[in-house]
Amino acid sequence: MESSLTRSQLAMLISRDLSRRWLGNSSVIHRRLRRITGSRARWTDQLAEALHLQFGRAGHAQQVPLQVWLDGHPVMKAAFRNRQTLRVDVATANQINRPGYRWPVPAAANLLELTDLLCLRTPRAIDWLVRPHLRRSTSVDHYVRRRIPGRQGRGRWLHQPRPLLMRVQRCIAREILTEIPLHAAAHAYRRGLSVRDCAAPHVGHRVVLKIDLENFFGTISLRRVTALFRAAGYPDEVAVTLGRLCTVPARTPSGTEDCRIAGTCLPQGGPASPAISNAIAFQMDRRLAGLASSVGASYTRYADDLLFSGGPDLASRIDRVATTVCVIAMEEGFQVQHRKTRKMYSGDRQRLLGLNVNTQLSTDRSDFELLKAILTNCQRQGWRSQNRDQHPEFRLHLQGRIAHIGQTNPGRYQKLARLFDAIDWT
Repeated sequence: MESSLTRSQLAMLISRDLSRRWLGNSSVIHRRLRRITGSRARWTDQLAEALHLQFGRAGHAQQVPLQVWLDGHPVMKAAFRNRQTLRVDVATANQINRPGYRWPVPAAANLLELTDLLCLRTPRAIDWLVRPHLRRSTSVDHYVRRRIPGRQGRGRWLHQPRPLLMRVQRCIAREILTEIPLHAAAHAYRRGLSVRDCAAPHVGHRVVLKIDLENFFGTISLRRVTALFRAAGYPDEVAVTLGRLCTVPARTPSGTEDCRIAGTCLPQGGPASPAISNAIAFQMDRRLAGLASSVGASYTRYADDLLFSGGPDLASRIDRVATTVCVIAMEEGFQVQHRKTRKMYSGDRQRLLGLNVNTQLSTDRSDFELLKAILTNCQRQGWRSQNRDQHPEFRLHLQGRIAHIGQTNPGRYQKLARLFDAIDWT
């Protein structure tokens, strides 16, 4: 069933839909225009390119300015040159025009309602929390910044929110982000799912492909986070404020320039960051799952690890698939660490997320022996002598390594747990 729309009505329909979406990807704009108009005519492609050229750098557009721009654009005028109306699908129009929120998130029409939602006493508390985003010079810093050393001199910065912002981000994660749907391929940071669940679909396949994303949280900017909340249905003022509350500003207080980041992005250490990253990666997950399905392969993602496995079809096209994965990731706003791409065949050791997946899920015996030696030395020489990388939570670090091995081998877990319990942590 179809309905006839004038040029102004179509401009309003398109602006309502695109004002809630990330406009940094031209393919997204193409798909949305084709869905709204029900047409693959050349003018829809021309309009999509013009939209991306105009608004792609900012990543988003407000509804009213976007509607005015569309109504007066030459491509729209040309589409209606020989007719007064254009026919579109009624169901699509009704879905886009549906009032309210896209997902069952709690309502917040303004900053006062957002203050109540976040259990804050006054909107001034929000102003104080977002102050570092708005002022070039300020002594206020709502994050504890710590550099974690890495291999070959590489390291990363951990930005842990201070108590008030930590509580606010936890509230956002609990009240809002739990209502935003995630793709089934995403396994990290989700209750009830583990590394084992992510690696299990890749057991016993002829070839396994592993691709890493670089600086996963750092590539998710304030604009992308704001676009997510705008897509949920929040008005611009509320969406921008939520984005600022969930991101770490690029500006840092004087005396801390050594931990300055390239741009405002998701903090690694924020309680809302994992759920936001999974939600923003939804479109990438959907496209990569479709790519895997086209070659009879399986696809899962654990944070920044993209995992594929399959039989002869994938093995014969693995180079082309790997290139396509990189293109899709870059189109969706992520970066690929090409040097970490791994192609593992059944004749070699296939290792994903610290687990072997050749014939069954298992951990290397060398990992078990190394951890056993560390725990034994912790008993004999004291735990501080074994904390060579200066882990701030060394006890939790060891518990995590023990649990990782215990996922696939309960017997080894019991041996390691007994050694751990005998350590003097004073």
